Amino acid sequence: MAVAGVVKVLREAVETAVASAASVSLTAIANDQRSKKQRLVDAAIEVFGSKGYGSTTVDEIATVAHVSKGIFFYHFKTKADLAAFILEDGIASFAKNLEKATVDKLSAIDALQEMTRAFAQTVVDNPSFTRFLIAELWREDRVWSVEVQGAMKRMTELIKGQLERGQREGSIREDSDPQFSSMAIFGICLTSALNLITYHHGDSMDAFITHLFSFASHGIVVHDASEIGHVDPRSPQR
Repeated sequence: MAVAGVVKVLREAVETAVASAASVSLTAIANDQRSKKQRLVDAAIEVFGSKGYGSTTVDEIATVAHVSKGIFFYHFKTKADLAAFILEDGIASFAKNLEKATVDKLSAIDALQEMTRAFAQTVVDNPSFTRFLIAELWREDRVWSVEVQGAMKRMTELIKGQLERGQREGSIREDSDPQFSSMAIFGICLTSALNLITYHHGDSMDAFITHLFSFASHGIVVHDASEIGHVDPRSPQR
């Protein structure tokens, strides 16, 4: 092979190696950035859950995440931006679990029971996020983006949809208000499940779900035929 040919082959080999190395390097950098972002999210959930949003600083989040303050601002513009990201992602996860719980359920009651289980299990698996969410629900200057509001509505609409289905099936009282009941069930499940993991009651998850669903649904489930179509005279007429 002529010298020129050898040089050409060597040049192409070097260029290929450089391109491959650059690609690997860029991938490693991207993965490292994603890792640091997730560490910031995890740290913020932990600190928000224990101290509250208002008492938490960017410095604390960065310290717990073991990253610099500059890395924080590379991923998030402000503490509020990070909080909104966490809320949107966490509430969307709740909603996704509720959606899965309704698949192939033969009745609204079956779906609502499974949704209660899925909701409670999500709380048990994510206690710090749940504490943060509950605090944000009550805080006047809370961090709510349009996306977060949409995710919250999606979750309560899933519950509402099964309540309306139950009314059509005759298992949910016709005089109950699905909109109000969906919000009430959401609140009861959220706080009861958090109470379970905070105070370590002796109930198994199965027993807890049974008690929780029985209590949450007491005023809206039809218990005998005489309640079908019944309208409580104290209830506003719709």
